[in-house]
Amino acid sequence: MSTECLYVIPASPKYVPTANVRELALEAFKEMLPGAESVDIVVHTDISFIDSGVRLEQVTCNFCGAELDQIWWGDAMNAAHKTAFKDLRIQLPCCDAASTLNDLHYKMPSGFARFLLKAQGGRLGTQLPADMMRGLETILDTPLKQIWAQYTEKRARSASTQGLLRERRSGRS
Repeated sequence: MSTECLYVIPASPKYVPTANVRELALEAFKEMLPGAESVDIVVHTDISFIDSGVRLEQVTCNFCGAELDQIWWGDAMNAAHKTAFKDLRIQLPCCDAASTLNDLHYKMPSGFARFLLKAQGGRLGTQLPADMMRGLETILDTPLKQIWAQYTEKRARSASTQGLLRERRSGRS
């Protein structure tokens, strides 16, 4: 048994809209996903890693395209976690470029956010079309990205990024 979720997050991890804007976005999001079992707003106190669950296949450099070693990525995530993900800066091992964990290319997409729109279960369909994403971006006045996540019963979404990293290092999915 698995659970599917669609997250829509701001491109900027620190962005949190006002309560009124959040409510407008939630209503629009609900209209876009009438088959979802639940549609919610989530505002975390700190920046959180929003992953794609069992769909996360690899992480690559946003400069040279090299696949990043999972141990290196896990160490970078652990270091960022110690700052509550306030400092996402990294020095890439492949090409020595300066970047951030948020700017890396995640296959399937993942990211960092304090604010997110979340739809879960039911008939979510496929990715939201570009016109719907533009509509949400207009309401929220910020660029957005979508993350399609799948969590299995064996690997339910961990409340702790540390748990996620331990699972990835040991090779469990």
